[in-house]
Amino acid sequence: MGGMGEPDLLITHAERWATGKSRSVESELLRQIVNLRLRYDELPPGAWPAGSAERLLLVTWPAYGPQPPDPDSLRETLDTFWSFLRATGRMAGGSATPAELRKEVRRALPKMAAACEDPANHAQGRVLGDFGRSIGVDLDGAADVADLKARVAQVTAAWNALPTEERARLMPDPSPKSLTGQRMTAAVNRLPWPEPEPDDFDAEIEPGDVKVSAQLARSSAFVAACLALVEWLGQGKPVTPRGLLRPPVAREAYRHLDLWQWQRRFEAVKRGSYGVPATPMTAEADALLAESALNSWRSAGDCLALDRLWYACDAADQVELTRSTARRGQRAPETDEEWRDLALVLLLGLCFRLGWYVVEPMAGMLLLAVVAEDEVVPLDAVRAWWDSRCPESLRNLDALRWQERLDVVMFHFEDANLWTVVDDRYTLTDLGRDFAIVFVNAIDSGLLDDD
Repeated sequence: MGGMGEPDLLITHAERWATGKSRSVESELLRQIVNLRLRYDELPPGAWPAGSAERLLLVTWPAYGPQPPDPDSLRETLDTFWSFLRATGRMAGGSATPAELRKEVRRALPKMAAACEDPANHAQGRVLGDFGRSIGVDLDGAADVADLKARVAQVTAAWNALPTEERARLMPDPSPKSLTGQRMTAAVNRLPWPEPEPDDFDAEIEPGDVKVSAQLARSSAFVAACLALVEWLGQGKPVTPRGLLRPPVAREAYRHLDLWQWQRRFEAVKRGSYGVPATPMTAEADALLAESALNSWRSAGDCLALDRLWYACDAADQVELTRSTARRGQRAPETDEEWRDLALVLLLGLCFRLGWYVVEPMAGMLLLAVVAEDEVVPLDAVRAWWDSRCPESLRNLDALRWQERLDVVMFHFEDANLWTVVDDRYTLTDLGRDFAIVFVNAIDSGLLDDD
């Protein structure tokens, strides 16, 4: 990819600033810090809320980082970077002061080496990578994809051959270490689920039948697409430092999963919101549009058709990342509870990928059905509810775009088996009621707050 990304440009500015101020900063170390926080804590370079420095040293770095750096270099690099951010106005709102962050470093730095040595703090990818090196197989040293697949297969076979006790010793805590993974696991695993009382709806949400929810999860086209992506990853595909598929590989995934079919329908939904009728298209024209869509983005994260699946799979630990590759992660679900929970985590991951602005209208889809006496709701009732939430300042200026948000979110989740629609009336499924509980939990916990 040509050009310099925003984080790299910021690091370059920080280097120049440090030189002019005779301050010490190690560029490669700062790049590692920025990439780790972007990838696993979802924090941009300028955002340093209270606790984030301590988390970097004691959670994120032990889980995903390389060997711990020289303590003095780490302290000086962080101190210089924070001073640069504050002095140049690049420190994000809500961040702690440099002085407060320095106190966190003073507390955490003496504990960092021990945290990095403790296997309980290591992410699954790091554990398997270290295990591979211990048997003479370096997953990061592969010559090409074929070599990587062979090495991963060798490591996986050796790992699976270990006694259960030894695997537990090497990986005592397989739970997610990234901030997103931890948040979503907590949101889904709040069992028994509480009876939420959201501001706009005073209702108790009855959970679905586990067996029925599991069957709906198994037959969900969205879940199937996520698992198809994971299966395609197989023993390994190359990724960028940000943990995204490299663009040529992402395009391969796009073709393999035939994501143009989804993207074509998505564009049609958006046009339909403005009353633009569908027009017949020749096969040649459709092929040209598909090729254009495939080459309209430079980063895999910019391709919504792919990233909605990738983000959800990553958050659900279905993707196992090393520094340079991604491969199939956790085993496929087996029990009814595992299938239901996988679907819920994947769907919550989709919510996080889309953001509150996109998913906000779904609150009505879910909760209007909860309070309906016969559990059947006319779609017009949802449109009326959503229209009532349109600010007066937008009502005459952008009314169509306001309703487009409802159309878009309905499309995003129509393949999730959360509801059934008959004659413009819909009913929540058992999986839909389960997801309504998770959705409200996420809202109540602040996980879906609009930034």
